[in-house]
Amino acid sequence: MSYFRHPLIFLLPFYIIGLLLGGTWPEERNYFLLFFLLLSLLSLIVVKKVQHFSFLRYLLGISIIAGGALYQSYFFIPPKNPSHIVNYIDKKVNLKGKIISVTPFSDKAALILTNLQLLQGKQEGKIKGKIAITVYHPSKSYHKGNIIKVRGKVKTICSFGNPGIYDYARLWHGKGVWARMWLQDKNILILDYEKPGLWPYLLETIREKIRRFLAKHLSQPAQGVYQTLLLGEKASLLPFIKDDFIFTGTSHLLAISGLHLGMVMVLSFTLFWYLLSRSEYLLLKFELKKIAVLISLIPTFFYASLAHFSPATARSFVMILLFWWLYFSRRLKDTWVFLATAAWLLLLLHPPMIYQISFQLSFLALASILYFTPRLPGGTYWLSLKSGSFKQKCIRYLLLSLYVSIGAWLGTLPIILHYFAGVSFIAPVVNLLAIPWMGFVILPLGLLSIFTLFFSPSVSAFFLHLGEEALNPLLCFLHKIATIPGIFTWCITPNWVEVLAIYIFLFAVFYPQKGKKYMFVAIFCFFLLDISSQFYKHSQKKLTVSFLDVGGGTSVLLRFPHGKTMLIGGGGSHFSNYDPGRFVVAKTLWAQKLWRLDYLVLPTPHYSYLNGLTFITQHFHPQFLWTNGVRVNDAHYWHLFYLCQKRGISIKTPKTQEIDGVKVKVLYPKKTKALSLKDSLIIKCHYKEVSFLFPFYTQVKTLEKLTSFLKTDVLLSPNYGSKAVNSPHFIQKIKARYVVFAGRIPTREVVKNYVNSGSKVFFTGKDGMINFVTNGYDLKVKTHH
Repeated sequence: MSYFRHPLIFLLPFYIIGLLLGGTWPEERNYFLLFFLLLSLLSLIVVKKVQHFSFLRYLLGISIIAGGALYQSYFFIPPKNPSHIVNYIDKKVNLKGKIISVTPFSDKAALILTNLQLLQGKQEGKIKGKIAITVYHPSKSYHKGNIIKVRGKVKTICSFGNPGIYDYARLWHGKGVWARMWLQDKNILILDYEKPGLWPYLLETIREKIRRFLAKHLSQPAQGVYQTLLLGEKASLLPFIKDDFIFTGTSHLLAISGLHLGMVMVLSFTLFWYLLSRSEYLLLKFELKKIAVLISLIPTFFYASLAHFSPATARSFVMILLFWWLYFSRRLKDTWVFLATAAWLLLLLHPPMIYQISFQLSFLALASILYFTPRLPGGTYWLSLKSGSFKQKCIRYLLLSLYVSIGAWLGTLPIILHYFAGVSFIAPVVNLLAIPWMGFVILPLGLLSIFTLFFSPSVSAFFLHLGEEALNPLLCFLHKIATIPGIFTWCITPNWVEVLAIYIFLFAVFYPQKGKKYMFVAIFCFFLLDISSQFYKHSQKKLTVSFLDVGGGTSVLLRFPHGKTMLIGGGGSHFSNYDPGRFVVAKTLWAQKLWRLDYLVLPTPHYSYLNGLTFITQHFHPQFLWTNGVRVNDAHYWHLFYLCQKRGISIKTPKTQEIDGVKVKVLYPKKTKALSLKDSLIIKCHYKEVSFLFPFYTQVKTLEKLTSFLKTDVLLSPNYGSKAVNSPHFIQKIKARYVVFAGRIPTREVVKNYVNSGSKVFFTGKDGMINFVTNGYDLKVKTHH
């Protein structure tokens, strides 16, 4: 492995470490600057006096760590400008701005505004920065260049603050977006349209024509898939189709990246090379390969532009340019060096790219293919075989294709488990069939349809229908595979220590040199350390109550002293189809090393508790579901009860009982007749001398009847901090040591009254997941943020 001594390869890990440090602690940039200057000065002094090359390399590497951290920190320092939009966070404002980005979804539209102006009486004026706006169930059509007026509360951009949840806020900050709004159509007024430049205007016109053409000539699900493949827009992609691709390990086919651009490049190059090489004059006069490549870059660039030049698309196009430049300059001597050069180039152009999942997966996939393929059984032989019979060539193609798929799967598996908590065991085999069918048949027919649309719509429709005929069998095949039991499973989420341990294990298994036993000792130590820490965490005789950050809803996890678990509520939203159970609560549970629950509690069938419980019921095998007995005509509600009946889950209105030494007292309701949504379960948990009270969603008169039972140490503020329920009288009676506000932040008056009564307040939207741990006497609290 002498190629790892190449400076571009050797120094790349140092630079990556620096970028990660700078993104994690951007406020320490002054220290990064100091270390960078000192180390650079030391390097200049030492280089003349020390002849030991290895020492100089490591010194340079450490200097690059400091330099990378300094460079990255500038992207993540919050803006200090007094006229920046961040100074209006948590304020209701009227803004005017220009739309520079529109991303449609099935139930919402995501906009980015720039050229902001404040329309606030005497405070009118220009505002610096950008703001992201989410419009739920839009009835209007928004386009780039629209000048709009919006009214709403400016909020900070933050991710769900739970362990195991990807930090999307960091991506927004890397793009220079630090604030956002959630709005409905009625809060947005389209004022004008500012025509963009010729090229953006031309692209949007072509996209709109393609959208209409696809909608006219294709039915679902083919329309959604082709709109994703040709335009990079997933708004029309049916959810079950997306899941089929996920469960079969082929979801990368829906992201326009290296595979798609490479296919366009190959097809274009083949076509232009064939046409140009027909001329003997051109063959003798010019280097036709270079000319064919240059011409082929035009349709490739056009396709990437149609796909909105997403980060994955832009990265792939840059890598194609780099590949051909190195190839024709005769510098493409080693694939590892090419990969390192591409990583250096992209991370120097935009350091926050290191946090993009697609960036991590694409480079890990390529590196894994290079590392694992020759080391799989017979890999070296088949790679070196250049000639042979037709049968041998077929075997070589099939075997190497399978090995490439296995290599990419192995190399990306730990990262996929960490981010997505799921693994498809059939992925290498399915990709062996799906990639060539998608790349050589379905995608080319779609591209031919695009390129002929402006010359002959009838020919374009012909190619599109051929593509649909080719696509439908693939979708049927993927759906049948996806429904086979056991081919996909959700998993416990490995933390970064475990991810590193898995990579060391894989490296050890395929390491070509001697000394494997030392690698296995290292891997054993990693697992031993992590398993022991997890065992220590879960084996102590303590009650842990965790208030999860699920956006606008409520979800509370209780871990009892002897291992039993209870989840109260799963979160949910009235405006969005987003499933917090699947994408937030489940990932948090898996990150906490939980794969089963004993009790599910639906305090009341309100969407803010109900909508996230369906996925949890399907995948965490609870034994009991507690409800208040209220029934509602809601699809989520009846689906939940259907799943409980199908899986033999006992549904009951609970009574006071003891679980693992914790007294779980059901204060309300005592009867299930004539109840409404506002008659939720009111539960109080006693563990020795410490108590927790969960009033959830209730009425003032109910709390007044229970006043003598409500005094507690930890209180979940009822009705999301409603002023009517959280009255001064109620607050004085409770006198809780800690008060947790789940979901939206309440009025300042309510918070002030709790603080004045001596309570310490927490907010899931601000503090992230809030953990209370008690042995029955002491009470400790820790927040995720």
